[in-house]
Amino acid sequence: MSKDIAFLGLGAMGFGMATNLVKVGFSVTGFDVYPPTLERFVKAGGKSATTPREAVKGKKYIVFMVATAAQIVSALFDGENGQYWTQATQRHRRHC
Repeated sequence: MSKDIAFLGLGAMGFGMATNLVKVGFSVTGFDVYPPTLERFVKAGGKSATTPREAVKGKKYIVFMVATAAQIVSALFDGENGQYWTQATQRHRRHC
């Protein structure tokens, strides 16, 4: 199993989930719209990305932990930053 995961949404629930994945040995690249959260995530051992597209590049597993449907649509489809068409390979997504 690949240990590289993209995690979009590092808020109240996402931050804890993503850092726990890091603690058990996964390589997690996180994206969040709030830069101080990304700084905290890097200090906890994660990697940060500046766009959803950057976060998911080369990842087979993608976790979305966002508050609204509008946020997930934005992460998937918004112009150059959306990640939906980034990779042609099959990926596993978890929308929460």
